[in-house]
Amino acid sequence: QRLFQHDQMALLLVAVTLSMMTTPLLMKGIDKLLSRRLNPADDTGEAPWVEDDKPQVIIVGFGRFGQVIGRLLMANKMRITVLE
Repeated sequence: QRLFQHDQMALLLVAVTLSMMTTPLLMKGIDKLLSRRLNPADDTGEAPWVEDDKPQVIIVGFGRFGQVIGRLLMANKMRITVLE
């Protein structure tokens, strides 16, 4: 015994397919609409300025391999932050 009849299954398949196709487009449109409403002056398209005093490299895990990478980066005068 089936849960859905053939015609019900076809209708359900169409509805699911259409919703899966339109959801990403709707979410992108809503995101643009909300960003314009919430930040009307910030519509220049430029990336925000990042201060240069922040670390350039983050090393996660400072075991044997992390230490080798850290020494290599520091030898090349790169700033690092280590997360253990």
